[in-house]
Amino acid sequence: MIKKLDESYYDELYLLEEEIFLYHQRMRPSSFKEIPFSKKIYHDLICNENYFIFGYFIRQKIVGVIYVNKRDDMFYIDDICVSKNYRNQNIGSQLLAYVEKLARDTNIKRIELDVWSFNETAINFYQKNKFTPKTICYEKIL
Repeated sequence: MIKKLDESYYDELYLLEEEIFLYHQRMRPSSFKEIPFSKKIYHDLICNENYFIFGYFIRQKIVGVIYVNKRDDMFYIDDICVSKNYRNQNIGSQLLAYVEKLARDTNIKRIELDVWSFNETAINFYQKNKFTPKTICYEKIL
């Protein structure tokens, strides 16, 4: 079951955010120094009328989450995460499909997101769900 989340889910979401953060920190420690998910940030997101957080529940437990920011005529997916114990069960694809339906129902014409180049699992997941690359960003660390 997928539903919009409110402030009461902060503690459960923190555990998912910690999973995401620890993976990214391991892969790119210079960019991920501390988990950027305080109660204040979560409160501000929940109270923003252009921001949506949807959770995927199994037996009243959040096992997946997607963060969506409405920007003009598009949805920007800030983050999507499925708990490692629930991956490969189509949960991420269902979260994306839910957001796509919401986009169509509200006359949104496109969905965008960013993904780290080291995250091949996510890149393959997005491609499987018919996302295509729009831009490529390069850097040179000095």
